[in-house]
Amino acid sequence: MKLILTDIDETILKFADPFQQWMIDKGHTAHYHLRSTYHIPQTFNIHEKHVYELLEDFAHECFHDLPPEEDALEILPELYKQGYQFVAITACTF
Repeated sequence: MKLILTDIDETILKFADPFQQWMIDKGHTAHYHLRSTYHIPQTFNIHEKHVYELLEDFAHECFHDLPPEEDALEILPELYKQGYQFVAITACTF
């Protein structure tokens, strides 16, 4: 059996762009493009103590609708055809 252990967010599914749009829709201002900084407090000028709660809310509301990364759409099916099975992990909570 050939296994691939892979992260989900920003590897298989887009996370930063949908999260940034969700934050903007919630009334936050983005001072940077999150996908280039990956630093939520700096991007939205919020205190770090609020980040976990925001990520948890986003995961509950939106994680099931995250769009795939373009490369994942192309590469994953090919690897699957070659007999690979995937074990997905994520730090996102639900």
